[in-house]
Amino acid sequence: MSVSSAAAALIPLDTRFPARIVAALQLWRDLNGHSASYRTDPLTRQRRQRLALSLRALDGRLAGHA
Repeated sequence: MSVSSAAAALIPLDTRFPARIVAALQLWRDLNGHSASYRTDPLTRQRRQRLALSLRALDGRLAGHA
């Protein structure tokens, strides 16, 4: 993105605001060619494990298992 172009992001002030700010900042860094080493993961290990288990449960339910 060059200096002559402009972009904007509307970020709701809700409970996910901190994660949205991290994502917007990462988008800005990507658009401006900054290193990916700045990336942070908003998911904790526990949240990642819960998400994986939730997806497995959903997969089982969609496959017709109790």
